[in-house]
Amino acid sequence: MRETGASQSDVAEACGVTQPHISKVLNGKIKLAKKTAAGLEQWLDENRQAQEPSPQTLEAIAAKLNALGPKRRMQFMQLLAAIDGLLGR
Repeated sequence: MRETGASQSDVAEACGVTQPHISKVLNGKIKLAKKTAAGLEQWLDENRQAQEPSPQTLEAIAAKLNALGPKRRMQFMQLLAAIDGLLGR
């Protein structure tokens, strides 16, 4: 939710439940039902695809990486390669 800027109400609507229900699930007061889990998974998939970084964001990241020293830049590249491997890409 933080990554997308979505509210509990946004997630609740996508899952077909109420905002108080989502709040209880997030706070561990009730278990996540299969129906709600399916709605949440669909919402996550849709929002992951919609979260492509803008060209400006990519340029800002590249500028920050270029400003680093070679050793630090290599560490970041190794971290990104490890993450990419974990994601199975």
